[in-house]
This record gives sequence, structure tokens and C-alpha cells, in this order.
Amino acid sequence: MLKNTIQNNPNSIISLSLVSYKSSYFYPHRALNELCEKNNCELVWDLSHAAGALNLNLKKDNFSFAVGCTYKFLNGGPGSPAFIFVSKEKIKSINSSIRGWFGHSKPFDFSLKYEQSNSIEKFRSGTPHILSLSTLPSSLSITNEASIKKIDAKRILMIKYFSEIFDNLLVNRGFNYESPNINEIGSHISISHNESWRICKSLINPKSGNKFILDYRPDRFLRIAITPLYSSFQELFLLVERLVYIVDSKEYNLHNNSKDIVT
Repeated sequence: MLKNTIQNNPNSIISLSLVSYKSSYFYPHRALNELCEKNNCELVWDLSHAAGALNLNLKKDNFSFAVGCTYKFLNGGPGSPAFIFVSKEKIKSINSSIRGWFGHSKPFDFSLKYEQSNSIEKFRSGTPHILSLSTLPSSLSITNEASIKKIDAKRILMIKYFSEIFDNLLVNRGFNYESPNINEIGSHISISHNESWRICKSLINPKSGNKFILDYRPDRFLRIAITPLYSSFQELFLLVERLVYIVDSKEYNLHNNSKDIVT
């Protein structure tokens, strides 16, 4: 379907999340980048659920444009800066719609005429968030020290492990595995259950035992973040063990279906 859309709409601008936020589907970026190039389309990738979790090479895999955040898998936390990538082949052919002093080719000439930089700096519209930037080197150094190659390898092993214990312990308790297979998945797993929301409440506010924080997404989905830097195989097993107990004991009946803004 996506292939037909690209072929039937040449000269278009297309935006896709490299990893789908709900299902964790990992798009075949190499093939899509090549297809867009053949059809004169510009493909802008959102790397929010991929950067810091997947072993990517934007130059080698022919990315033209990408945006992303550092507050998820890159450990920056809320308010951490976002980023933009533009290939060297494209940078001179596009303009920033937001003109700012830092995007000027010679900002300290203080000329009355705005002359946009020819580099990626054209997208620097103003003073950056200094406090957020000051903590980012420490956040990024953790990923660099571990290496994205090793992080990605552990991600795959953890997903395979969870899939096995899911099949053994959760399938017969009303859970469904909603994410794609191991070759098409990002770094989170989506499962579903008819009582997903109240199960989520039980995980976050346990009657007893360990507390687990999962994301709930309407109308029945639970997202499990696989964060290899600081998540363990044991934690995955304990999560499944907790899910088994919540369903078998019907602990979810202790909670109502009311929802806050953030779920």
C-alpha cells in the first residue's frame, strides 16, 4: 500500500515514523529511501522511537531528512533537545522557514539583510536551552560507551526472550501479541488485553509486589519499553510473572476505568 502511494504520487513530501509508536513496526527504510529517490519524493523520517535503540547509519542508508528527540532512548529526559538531520546533498537546496540570528551565515556581522547559512546551522533559529543542553553530553556518553551496536544486539535478544515467555504464560490468559516479528520491530513491544487499562493501573499501583510502569494506548494496548542499557532479562520475567498474577487473581477489579490525561 505504501509502495503504491509513493509510486502514484511522485514529487511528494512524505513523513513517516521509522518505528510506529503503537505497534513498534520498524519500516524498511533502505527500500523506502530508494523508492522515494526513484519517484522524486522527499521522505522525512521521525526517529523519536528509534534513535538510541536501533543501529542506524543515516548516511550509509541514504537518509535525506530526519528529525528526532533525545528524551527517550538517548536518556535526555523531559525537555531534552530535539535534533534535525539533512544530508549534505540536500542541505543547500532547502531553506529554513524560521529565520533566526543563529541561522545567519555571519551572525556577528549584524547586517540588516538576512543571509542564511549554507550548512545545517541554518536551522538554528535562536538561543538554545542551555540547561537542557548542559546535561545532554552525559546522557549521550552512556550510549556511546555501551555502543549502539551492542545495545541493538541486546534489544533483539530481549524481544526474543519476552516473546517466548509471552507464548508460554500469557497467550492462554487473554493477552495478544500486537507487534510484528523480530525482523520488523523496534525497541518496544505492544500487547493487548480486554482489561488493559485496569491491568496497567494494577502494575503502576500494585496491591503488593513490584511496581512496573507501562504505557496504555487506546483502546486496549500496553506498550513495554525494551531499554537494553538499564533493563534486564530478569525484569522482563518479573513483569510477565506480575501480569499472570494480576489476571489470575483479578486484581484489576480493584481499579475503575477512569483515565487521567496522561496514560
